[in-house]
Amino acid sequence: MSSPSSNNKDPSSTKPDPFAFIPLPIKDWSYTVAIGFFVASYWRGTWTLLDIWLCGQPDDATLAEDGNTFCFMVEALADTSAYYGQLRLQSARTCYGIGIALLFVGVVLVWSGAWLPRLTATPDGTAVPGKVTPSLAIVRFVILYVLGASAVCIWRGIWYWADDWILVTQPLASFWTTSLVGSTVAFLLGAGASLLAPPAIFLLDGPAPGGSPPPVAVTILSSYYSVTLPADEKPPKLKLYVRIADVVISFIFLPFCVVWYWRGSWLVLDNYLWGFTTDRQDVNVSLGWGILLSAVCMGLTSEPFVSLIDRRFDLDTDSSSSSTNTTRRILWALGSLRTWVLAWGTVSYWRVVWYIWDQFLPGPTYWSCWLSHALGVVCLTVMGCMACIVAPASTIGVDAVPHPKCADEPLFSMAPVPYDALYFMGIGRQEWARKSEKGEEEGGDVELTPQEKAMDGEEEGGEEGEDKKEPPAPAPAVTITSTTTTTVTATVGSRRNMLQTVASRRLGPDGSVVSYMELQRPGLGARTCSEYSQRPGMGNKRGRSKLFRSR
Repeated sequence: MSSPSSNNKDPSSTKPDPFAFIPLPIKDWSYTVAIGFFVASYWRGTWTLLDIWLCGQPDDATLAEDGNTFCFMVEALADTSAYYGQLRLQSARTCYGIGIALLFVGVVLVWSGAWLPRLTATPDGTAVPGKVTPSLAIVRFVILYVLGASAVCIWRGIWYWADDWILVTQPLASFWTTSLVGSTVAFLLGAGASLLAPPAIFLLDGPAPGGSPPPVAVTILSSYYSVTLPADEKPPKLKLYVRIADVVISFIFLPFCVVWYWRGSWLVLDNYLWGFTTDRQDVNVSLGWGILLSAVCMGLTSEPFVSLIDRRFDLDTDSSSSSTNTTRRILWALGSLRTWVLAWGTVSYWRVVWYIWDQFLPGPTYWSCWLSHALGVVCLTVMGCMACIVAPASTIGVDAVPHPKCADEPLFSMAPVPYDALYFMGIGRQEWARKSEKGEEEGGDVELTPQEKAMDGEEEGGEEGEDKKEPPAPAPAVTITSTTTTTVTATVGSRRNMLQTVASRRLGPDGSVVSYMELQRPGLGARTCSEYSQRPGMGNKRGRSKLFRSR
């Protein structure tokens, strides 16, 4: 993880990595496993606290001996019309209502621009994002905490509803039905990637150009267009009923599919690895098998392994050609298979972490729940990936083969997460141009732009004291002589405006601006414009595969 630096310092000035002697794969996978553990711990603590508060679950509840965990699961399912069955159903309804309310608050905060820093004016009159202040960092934390709590409440409500509704007298058939139906419908909606969670995928808190948020409070269509369109192409204008349907499906319907898959797959693993016996040792043995299953699934679907297949395919920018369409179909099929396998590994991983807490650390007691909840929140915030606690409906993953020149998403990564993409307290970090001692940016020879110099307290090129020059007038696109691309993102107008302007500046060999292109990315899920997999220092240092980028 990158060492901390203040908001007004160049990240390149930080001290060398003291763990540079450790091979990169070991560091990447260590952070991947750790983040997955902290995320699952947060969910386990929050979920079990809700069981205690809404169901009165006792501290001495056990997983195997009496089956009273998960809100008296055994007694409730034995007779859904009896006291515990009705208690569990009422708890599910209350929890789902709380989750929807929290989701509404979180989405409104993101859509209103509360995450973004205020715009500041440079001497040449250009509006650029200001600094990330401590108060803004707190607001960002609150947004992620609200969206994370919303996801836990929604999932718990849907999960317990499914226990009461679907083939109650045929448990194994109920498990397989929800697993297969949930995953199938999610893939049909083009959102099979929503089945994934850490340690399979990761959302980072920052820093990002313009202070833009990670892909939270997004919809299926906004995520799809951000991946499948070139960075300089506007998404189509959608009719009102399409936008309404997109919101309803993304925030209401899709979470049912995702939770059904997780509920069915989790209980299928319980059935075959544990057998629902009353022997505590059987649960412990099942954890060993679960670790093996998750390791195999994540190893076979990780970025290094997938890149061996990925390099065999080459996408032409002309998406209308028959060869390109065939390649896209192949990549889509392989990507969907990858997602399905990785989802099983993720469920198995979470099941292991959850039961380790319930079995050994030291059961579903009140203080144990608070410990796992707080441990997840604190550690993830410090590591710069608090956003990992969110899940549908708070975030969406889409199944799409990215356009070769699609917009980059610096705050998203797949397993294993590059350790150098993590920033200490990233939620409060400022995105600055990374300029070396020789005056060059990391990964290229692009000089600081006038706007970046103004933000970094430097004067524009020339002799000391020389008046700042106005940026040159836009020139036709045909005068572009370089493919080097840098970007700035800013919110247009008031902080409540949901349109984002992405200014893509192409620089000539001498560093002068030769043209400006502005595009508006309506709705949520707007991405920062850059060459695909070429953004240095923001999680794509070593390149990411095109088989498939889900968010």
